Amino acid sequence: PAQALKHSYFVVGAIALTSSIFLSYGLFSSKNFKIPFLSKYLSPYDDVLDDIEEEEHEVHLEQQKHTYFGLLKLGFSEAKDPKIALAYLGGFLSRSTTIVSAVFLPLYVNKYYYKEGICSTADRSSCREAYIQAAILTGIVHMVSLIFAPIFGFTADKFGRKNSMIISCIFGIVSSFGFAFSKSPKSAAAVVFSCFLGASEIGIILTSMSL
Repeated sequence: PAQALKHSYFVVGAIALTSSIFLSYGLFSSKNFKIPFLSKYLSPYDDVLDDIEEEEHEVHLEQQKHTYFGLLKLGFSEAKDPKIALAYLGGFLSRSTTIVSAVFLPLYVNKYYYKEGICSTADRSSCREAYIQAAILTGIVHMVSLIFAPIFGFTADKFGRKNSMIISCIFGIVSSFGFAFSKSPKSAAAVVFSCFLGASEIGIILTSMSL
């Protein structure tokens, strides 16, 4: 297990390093800097992005005219737009699903293992079995989120952001009520509800950001 954990860190680090190289080129490179072959497909500069940069610059200049509380008030006033209000709600829900996967699932698993006597109540500082099961469920959540990211991107464009948000919320409701009535984190039902939670988490994040 220790060796596997070490290898997983190496894999994640390699992916992060590769991604950072592409992002640094796409976000910060000079217009005169070109990479043979890749620049044809990954060039970060086109008319659309130039317009976005200009618009963001204007927004930045406008923000400098306001104080922090002025910007806060402006943000609440913008919520009069139903789409922006829905995006705010989506942001709140996306954080709540993240908390469920990061905080609730480990607590749920630990409570079950101590309650069933699988782990000793005399020493609550460590329970290896519960740690492994919690890691399995949270791993499933994030793996499903990774798989569903492009799927929700497609459905948001194809069927609309609001419909994608509704679907994501339904997945979240199913997972939340499912875990509420689930008797064991080792059951097949817990795995299914973890899948629903992962799909809900990434769906709400993507659709709320795209609104």
